[in-house]
Amino acid sequence: MKPLMAGIYSQLKTDAAIIGYVGAQVFTASAPEHTDLPYVIITHAGGMAPTYNTADQIEVTTIRVKAWSIDSEVVANLIDAVEKSVRTTTPALSVGTVMQIIRGSTSLDLDPDPTTKGEEVWMGVIDLECMVHRDPTV
Repeated sequence: MKPLMAGIYSQLKTDAAIIGYVGAQVFTASAPEHTDLPYVIITHAGGMAPTYNTADQIEVTTIRVKAWSIDSEVVANLIDAVEKSVRTTTPALSVGTVMQIIRGSTSLDLDPDPTTKGEEVWMGVIDLECMVHRDPTV
């Protein structure tokens, strides 16, 4: 796992507000099959390649966080909690330093596929635009 993804994952997995909604159900890439709702998934935003300035050792990349629940209010609160977490505490990285994280875009949508019990499933998305100073010795 890349340092930025690992840093954000570690932070969200230990954030009290997020734990209050999903417990330990914070995953990277995808949730295990048959995972109960609600949960959070962290990925790189598809189709958005990082940009990298070799002179300044600055990388700009987008991390996408998705929240899933049968309750739209829970999803909205999770997305808010994710943004608050990365705005109030800078994620610690094993290599490099987070310089800035801003909210790119957010959405809240009804998933077309209900649960096996016929319940509506809601998905929220927040794109985090991250600027990282890489460790030039790596």
